[in-house]
Amino acid sequence: MATLADVRFQMRMLGYGGFLLSRGEVRELPSLLREGEKIEQAIYGGYEGGFGMMVATNHRLMFIDRRFFHKHISEIPYPAISAVELDTNAIRGSVTIFARGSAISLHGISNKHARNFFNFIDGKIDIPQERPEAKTEERSREILPETLALPR
Repeated sequence: MATLADVRFQMRMLGYGGFLLSRGEVRELPSLLREGEKIEQAIYGGYEGGFGMMVATNHRLMFIDRRFFHKHISEIPYPAISAVELDTNAIRGSVTIFARGSAISLHGISNKHARNFFNFIDGKIDIPQERPEAKTEERSREILPETLALPR
């Protein structure tokens, strides 16, 4: 089982420090990570319900929103992800994950972290290229019929 020190080290290797490492979402990770699971990418930002964190491991994607009297955790297996979308502007970006007919978007993310996260998730979803000449930041495949309870 990962310790908080292990989690913070992995987050530092992704370029995070200070404020984020003290967040409740990061403190929750040691209890969520399975044996041998490693943090590959992570983003923290705002969404409709407040602020939350998406953590991509070598096995799955997790959404974590932890506050004083509230905790919401969703697990999204990579095969359930139908698309990922990246939107960037001059300073900040947003990432949207589409899975099982639902979507969750985090905004206010540094462009660097947003792009790294997007590229990692995009590499995890196996999608045939329909039109190789078309450049797009969105990738899609058949949406699975099961429902996924994502926060709104």
